[in-house]
Order: sequence, then structure tokens, then C-alpha cells
Amino acid sequence: MNGSAVATVVLDRQGRLAAPPAISMIGLVEEAAATTAAPFFRDAVERAVDALPAAARRDDDLVRDAVRRSLRRAINERFGKRPLTEIQLVRI
Repeated sequence: MNGSAVATVVLDRQGRLAAPPAISMIGLVEEAAATTAAPFFRDAVERAVDALPAAARRDDDLVRDAVRRSLRRAINERFGKRPLTEIQLVRI
């Protein structure tokens, strides 16, 4: 088992990020390594959302899938692990 990662993404009605993504990692790496890598992972999530066309940003499943793939890829690049990755999507 490679641990798990949870990202909470808050979007407004137009599908724009309303707050910086919050990312938690459990059982992946030491807390210091996770804290150091946090900006890298937030950037990956933000880029995934920004890369989606406007219509796709209004589809919860498409947003979750894009963010999940991007975050898993970033974690694999940084730590060589493929954690269980959950995306919590909040719309305001």
C-alpha cells in the first residue's frame, strides 16, 4: 500500500478556484516531506482545473477525474508512489 492522498477543491459557479486546494497525505511520507512538497501538489491541482475548458469545469466528474490524475502523477513524480487518491469537490 502506498498510502492515500485527499484533495479538497473549492470552485465557484463558473468553475474557477475559490480557494487554494487543500491536500492531505496519509501514510505516504514523513510530514516534513509532505509539507515541503505541498506547493508542488497545489500547483498541479490548480493547473489541472485551469486546463479544463469552461464547460468541463461545470461537470463534477470531469473535474474530479482531471484533478485525481494530475495529483497522482505529481505524487508519483515527487515520491515514486501511487496512492489511493480521493478528491472532495465543493461548489459555492
